Amino acid sequence: LEYVIRLCVCSVAGKSVWRFVRTPMNIIDLAAIVPFYAWLAMSDISFVRTLGVLRTVRLVRLFRIFKLGRYSSGLQLMMTALRNSSQAALVLSFFLGIGIVLFSSLIYYVEKMGCPDRDLLGESLALDGSNRTQLQHYEDECHSKARTSQYALCCDKHDAPLDFPNIIEAFWWSIVTM
Repeated sequence: LEYVIRLCVCSVAGKSVWRFVRTPMNIIDLAAIVPFYAWLAMSDISFVRTLGVLRTVRLVRLFRIFKLGRYSSGLQLMMTALRNSSQAALVLSFFLGIGIVLFSSLIYYVEKMGCPDRDLLGESLALDGSNRTQLQHYEDECHSKARTSQYALCCDKHDAPLDFPNIIEAFWWSIVTM
């Protein structure tokens, strides 16, 4: 109702309807109220359950908080500071990305060096007195819940550590560490 009233009287302020609708705050308002009316219009249709995604779209209403920015000098100051420091933030993001790739690769290869030599383990018998090889004992230990072994770091059959099976999965460690 409020949006429609503002739309009707926007020409009083000297703005065209098209210019009024295209302003960022009004786009946010429209995106916040359209899902409710779309759901209301389709509530009689039988396939409305498949449109459950529409309920999540209604979360766009949270964007209306940005409207408060025009009334808060502190929020306006923060937006100005963010706008002025955007280039520095991009440079920081670039170097952060380089660091993530570099240290993810580094941790993967350092952990991979800790993997045991599977050929050597396959040649000798386990120290527990059974007739199994050390390799079989090692694999049993690594596939248990503890995922630890007395021989070395637990690795898969391709000599990749179980904690970091590839460089991409080491990204999470690198992001959290940085």
